[in-house]
Formats: sequence, structure tokens, C-alpha cells
Amino acid sequence: METFKQNYELKIEEMKKSHEQKVRELEVRLDVARTEVRVKENEFNERLKDLENEKSEEHSITVVLYEEKMHSLTEQVSKLQATLKDVQDDYYDFRNRAGADISSYKKKAEQFEQKYRNELEKNSRLVAASQVNRSIKNRQNLPPRPRSPAPVRRPQSILKKTSAYTDSELK
Repeated sequence: METFKQNYELKIEEMKKSHEQKVRELEVRLDVARTEVRVKENEFNERLKDLENEKSEEHSITVVLYEEKMHSLTEQVSKLQATLKDVQDDYYDFRNRAGADISSYKKKAEQFEQKYRNELEKNSRLVAASQVNRSIKNRQNLPPRPRSPAPVRRPQSILKKTSAYTDSELK
């Protein structure tokens, strides 16, 4: 157990040393990278100052043109917003009118439908009445049918509700 503990402690010590060495190496690399970045930053700042000095007139002209362009674009945007608002107002007015028109058209359609139903009912009554009139006229125009002999009546017994004669006697 002791040896295991000692081995474990040795490994931990070795790992600490290796990690410390890696940390030192990384710190050195970091310092080198920082100095390189500072040098590049200084170079860029110097170059920027040179460019600003050389091109200051061109930059100012570009800035003025940019500002003019921005001003014209903002004017266009405001005009478009006003136009959009007008179009939206027209759309809402149209939608409201269309809704009112649709409801009035629905009412008219219902009225026409009811009128149509009434006319159909009236016509069906007229057709039925005309058919009855035709059948009556057809009956009147038919030649009289020969009369069939009247059915034979059997005499009834006063005492009984049945016939006094049998059916075979009548035939």
C-alpha cells in the first residue's frame, strides 16, 4: 500500500511539473503573440494616420456624398411610408365597403331566392290545378260509358244480420 501511495505521489509530482512547464511555454507563446499584435497594431495605426492625411480630402468628399445619399434615401423612405399609409387606408376603406356590399348582396340573393321559391310554389299550384281542370275536361269530353248492371242485392233477414239466402242460391 505504501509503495502504491508513493508511486501515486510521484506520478502526481511528475504531472504537476509537466503541467507547470506547459503553462510556462504557453505564457511565453502568449507574450510573443501579444508583442506581435502590438507591433501590428502600431503599424496599422501609423498606416491609418498616413492614409488619413493623404486621403483626407477624398474621405471628406466621400463622407459628404454618403451623407447626401443618406438624406435622399431617408426622404424616399418617408415618401414611401406616406404612400404605404395611403394605400393601407384605401385598403381598409375598400375592405369595409366590400364587407357592406357583400352583406347587401347576400340579402338581395336571399330575397331573390325567396321570390324564386314563391314563384315555383305558385307555378306548381297552377300546374296541379290545370292538370285537375284537364282531367275534368277530359272526363266531360269522353263519350258516356255504357252502364253496367247494378249489383244484385240480397235480401236481408230482419231477425238476423246475415242473409237469408246463401250465396249459392243467388247464383
